[in-house]
Amino acid sequence: DSEGDVGMRVSLAFSPEGHPAISYYDSTNKDLKYALFDGQQWKKQTIDSEGDVGRYASLAFSLSGQPAISYRDSTNKDLKYALFDGWKWTKQTIDSAADVGKHPSLAFSPSGYPGISYRGYSNNKLRYASFDGRNWTKQNINSSVLKSSLAFSPSGHPAISYYNFKSKDLKFTHRVIVKK
Repeated sequence: DSEGDVGMRVSLAFSPEGHPAISYYDSTNKDLKYALFDGQQWKKQTIDSEGDVGRYASLAFSLSGQPAISYRDSTNKDLKYALFDGWKWTKQTIDSAADVGKHPSLAFSPSGYPGISYRGYSNNKLRYASFDGRNWTKQNINSSVLKSSLAFSPSGHPAISYYNFKSKDLKFTHRVIVKK
């Protein structure tokens, strides 16, 4: 894509077919865009253009091969999530508490549910949102975070690495399930 000032804040993932896909911010139009190479050519589309959206985006493919993007809605200061269902992109606001959604990291659990780590900008807290098939649950994890990266263990537990800007340290946190 070379139409205007595009390509800032990119996220790369490969489709199950092995094709590269990129989510990115269109600075000229302040839109979230998506490009997929189908083996012959790049196909581009605008995913969200309602306000200033997509400045921070994270792309991942679901277990069924659907592209999904977590991103910041800078106009409303929210965390949003878009999923392609095979026909169209559906978008939803995941977190709208204060000023949230910077530097999201999207991953899918082994059971196929999305999780997102991200920064609560107004309080600098590391936040985690997870979907259980019906609802999104959000929680604060730690403070003084700048950027994070989310992954799931093979057993399905979320783990997050992040940069603590106060201590200037790399940190790691994970969910521990205690068996009774």
